[in-house]
Amino acid sequence: MRKSSGSYYLFADEPNIQFTEAQIIQIKDSYPGLYDYYMRYKWNIPVGQTPSSAQHQMMAQSYRDLVKQVLRDYDNNAHSEAFYDALSWEGLKNTVAWNNLTLSEKSNINTLIINFDNSSTNCN
Repeated sequence: MRKSSGSYYLFADEPNIQFTEAQIIQIKDSYPGLYDYYMRYKWNIPVGQTPSSAQHQMMAQSYRDLVKQVLRDYDNNAHSEAFYDALSWEGLKNTVAWNNLTLSEKSNINTLIINFDNSSTNCN
């Protein structure tokens, strides 16, 4: 993006436009129409949700079960299924899969994570 006279000229002298997710988020307030089109038509993200990397979307959709299994195996199944499920969401909270959860589900997951973070459990 080029800055001139206090304004951003997004398209000046550019042969094509390849916005990153961070750039799209930055232009949200100044260029709401452009932001909306990128969200809906380029990234197919529903209104009200923000973009995250494709890798995180894929992990949230396809690899959380594997993450849960590895966590269970690592600590010899010492916790509940809900505990491993909650930990598998760490780093994936800005994904479509996370946003599709109910408020109650999100709250339960967040509570389990906070309780774990506040425990004296040593993860080393």
